Amino acid sequence: MSAKSRGTPSLKSIRTQYSDLSFKTGRHVLIVSSSMPESTISSAILSRSILKSGDLFHMTFVEPVIQSEELNSVRSIYPDSSVIVIGVDVVDKKRIKKGKSYPIFIGGVHESEQIQSLCLGNERTISSAAYVLADEIIETGPEELQLAAAGTLLSDQSIKLKGAAREIVTSAQNKGLIEETKGFRLFGVNFMPLNEVLAYSIRPYLPNLSGRPEICDKIYEEADIPYSKFRTPLSSLTSQEAKRMNAQLLPKLDPSVIPQVLGQDFILSSESEVSPARLLSGIKAIAETAWTLAESGASTAIWIGDRARILRGLLDSYMAHSKDVIAGVERMVATLQESESKRTDWPITISQTEAREEVLSDVGRVVLEANYVETDRLIVISKDSCISAIWKSGSFVLQDLLRSLISVGIHPIATSSNSLRVNDASEETKSKIESTLRGKR
Repeated sequence: MSAKSRGTPSLKSIRTQYSDLSFKTGRHVLIVSSSMPESTISSAILSRSILKSGDLFHMTFVEPVIQSEELNSVRSIYPDSSVIVIGVDVVDKKRIKKGKSYPIFIGGVHESEQIQSLCLGNERTISSAAYVLADEIIETGPEELQLAAAGTLLSDQSIKLKGAAREIVTSAQNKGLIEETKGFRLFGVNFMPLNEVLAYSIRPYLPNLSGRPEICDKIYEEADIPYSKFRTPLSSLTSQEAKRMNAQLLPKLDPSVIPQVLGQDFILSSESEVSPARLLSGIKAIAETAWTLAESGASTAIWIGDRARILRGLLDSYMAHSKDVIAGVERMVATLQESESKRTDWPITISQTEAREEVLSDVGRVVLEANYVETDRLIVISKDSCISAIWKSGSFVLQDLLRSLISVGIHPIATSSNSLRVNDASEETKSKIESTLRGKR
């Protein structure tokens, strides 16, 4: 880990870091980003500013952990472009090619002293550093500050914000760009029909409710919600209707799920009341699903400002994905129940032939969170075309597992902050993966 990543720098120190770099901008900028939600939002901040300046940019996505040769390969395709790398760890000490100028790195943990000298901020200030860079070299406005605050809050709300991260959020709050709120945190609460929000919820998955529209409708009926409101957003309920719904809903939820259904959220004030990007919980759901579906370019375009065709397409993908995940969970639970013997191996490996590979990470997440499997940490799901590893939040660090697998010659694809996939289901690869995971136990 670089020395720069040990503390959390302030906005002032990040600006000082930038002044010490010899980064040169030109008419074309290449943004190399990981698909992590904060990285895609940070890429959007820079893209918006570049568009304002009239310059051109190209964006490409790589894994959160890569080797320097991959970056050099991308660099060779765009030798005359200014390169900005966002949210990416480089695992070896080989030198990065200069091209017209050396790249600048926002976030990430690096082994190379050369790359450390080219860093702006650290892995805890990705959005803040992107905002500073955009402000220093191009132009920023309220929209970029709002995005920077949203990206910061997305990174991990359980960690107390410090340094530049706290400054960015405080500044956005003081300017009325982002506001704290409490209420329903389910995806679609402000724009999807009431009778779809519970029935197709996968973030979180609601046992006995997700995939059960008839049971969800009964909750509304028992709460005396007018039928005419079944096709209106949950946020359109009156305070009394919401209270009656809570009285019927909460007893049917596992206590561990309730904080994900009701609790703290943030409003992006400039977004309309029915915008999918109005609530931070909605932004998080869109960004995470886009990552899983390998559609990070689409989510980044939405943060840049495309709220028409691309947003509609991603929402359609989200709904189709939710239905596939719910069906996949039901098949997985049935498979687990049919198994009569106790599983004593670790990691637990489950064969799944029907679900599409893009669905496996969320199916595994649900199976773990809902305690449908006899482990509280990690499972491996195998198909004929791939192997997926999924773990509970806090059990492992994605970048650590990626580094370990790369070190044994395996190049995984990160599908979320708590899952990865290897597109090789051979016995040799499976053995290497399981051996590596056992070493992390």
